[in-house]
Amino acid sequence: MVRADRPAFNAGRKMKANNETVMESLQLGLGSENQTDVGSVKLMVSYAPQVYQNISGKLIEDRAEAMQEIINWTRNQFEHVALVSIVRKSIMDQAISRSMARVTDVFHHRSPKGKQETDPYAKTKIDRALLNRNILDNLTLVRELQSDLLSVIKNNKSDILNINYDTLSRNADYCQKKLYDHLVSNNITPENKRAKRYLRKLIDTDRSEKIKSDFFEYLLGEMLNKEDYAVLRDVLDNPKYAD
Repeated sequence: MVRADRPAFNAGRKMKANNETVMESLQLGLGSENQTDVGSVKLMVSYAPQVYQNISGKLIEDRAEAMQEIINWTRNQFEHVALVSIVRKSIMDQAISRSMARVTDVFHHRSPKGKQETDPYAKTKIDRALLNRNILDNLTLVRELQSDLLSVIKNNKSDILNINYDTLSRNADYCQKKLYDHLVSNNITPENKRAKRYLRKLIDTDRSEKIKSDFFEYLLGEMLNKEDYAVLRDVLDNPKYAD
């Protein structure tokens, strides 16, 4: 519903979703294999201004401020709220992930049940030049989104469980235990301690390294201008964004 409103939000037109319809959607979404009266919502940083306008009718363009207002709204609407953040520290890996999704239109992948894992890009022809341009374009945006998210985490550090994306992909059991304990500490007790689904990275290590190698060759060929160089230097040198 909120995603369907994205074109209208970007164009400054009236959106269909509002506080009432969002609450109705959340109520319909309650109930899962774990708990019948517990729901979860994923909020992407880039969507925060739109989501806040959906639920309040007011526009806050600052993403971090909009996210905080959404958190405040959630606490006012529900008896118990557990905040969880997932942070992927590598700006480069995030830019690659976003760019691959945009260029290939492959956002998720699930191998057939009981069968060997399959290559999510096996039937996809990847335009390397287009991919490299997208990665460069996304570096600046991802850096800004990461900064906004870290700001919100800092402001809610006593209430939020921060999970490292790479730790989650390597050790899902450990992260699920942390998540379960966090929910219990917020008076939410799921019936099951483990989820039936599991996380798998779309881009494996070998493919990621090849993409990075191609990208840096592309940069050298394009001869970095000052603005691009400043962005890349900040991404690679700033400890806040380091792996």
